[in-house]
Amino acid sequence: MKKIIRKVALFFVVWMSLNIIVAFYFSIGEFSEVFKKSNYFRNNEPSFFEEDAIRKREQEIDYYSFKLDSLLDENSLQAELFADKLLQKYKGEKEFIRYLAMAQYNQGKYEVALPNFKRVTFSKFDYIQENDIYNVGLCFEMLNQLDSALHYYKRVSNISQIRIAYCYELQKNRDSAIHFYKLAKEDYKSRSNVLDYTKQLEFLNNKIDSLKSN
Repeated sequence: MKKIIRKVALFFVVWMSLNIIVAFYFSIGEFSEVFKKSNYFRNNEPSFFEEDAIRKREQEIDYYSFKLDSLLDENSLQAELFADKLLQKYKGEKEFIRYLAMAQYNQGKYEVALPNFKRVTFSKFDYIQENDIYNVGLCFEMLNQLDSALHYYKRVSNISQIRIAYCYELQKNRDSAIHFYKLAKEDYKSRSNVLDYTKQLEFLNNKIDSLKSN
């Protein structure tokens, strides 16, 4: 009987020891994973000098963007040349690609501006402004590629109803043109400062009446 008790006790001690070893092994593994993750985030956090460089770059981009705004109003060719020069220094900088495309568009270089507007629109690293998509539509419209223009305009229909209507008008699609002119009209009428849009509403009413009479 005593032998049996000793065997049971020995088995219990061995079993407990194994459990402690297994628990210790897994706790070491979990600690290792936690350490690796914390070390990863620590290593990937920007240092003080990196943050300072990022801040400096952003300030430079803001400064040059202000200069490009002025140049666009004064001389689109100079704005194009300056934006192109900046892109040689700030490679792939979305803001300067946008200015380059706008300068080219202002000069009527629609075929050249189009791929640059698309570069901004298809960027994976930044939010896309509605105006970027709208500008792609404008280029297609100016190149008389109306189906492509409509495709982009409809992605931002809240700001392009008149352009959509006009494209349909050019395509002799009277019903669709009237529909979108009416949507634009309702949009203006719903604004709190509706009195500021008297001319636009008059223009839309004339458009709708003209299309209905044809």
